[in-house]
Amino acid sequence: TTTVKRAPATTTPTTPPAPRPTYTNEQVIQLIRDVWPDHLEQHAIEIAYRESRYNPYAVNSCCYGVFQINYNAHKPWLPTIGVTSATQLFDPSVNVHAAYVIYQRSGSFRPWGG
Repeated sequence: TTTVKRAPATTTPTTPPAPRPTYTNEQVIQLIRDVWPDHLEQHAIEIAYRESRYNPYAVNSCCYGVFQINYNAHKPWLPTIGVTSATQLFDPSVNVHAAYVIYQRSGSFRPWGG
């Protein structure tokens, strides 16, 4: 006969993760309008749509949030604007601000393919 050991029962209750805030497309677009200068905002809005469809929680293998910011590529300087973890980039106001700083640092929309 074979004896099967069972995993010990856990006595610690598990709590579901806290619900994430939801943002409408209009709210995300307004954040972009609030941060980006008027002459750049329409292009920034188009890029945000292309990158994430305005989804603050969009993620792929390297990039996070509305503008799909590559946290590892920008990790050396992101702490200067208060971003010390990739998960902060899921906050659309943080992400939109970081995207504008990336634009300023590069002098163009080149980080998003132009």
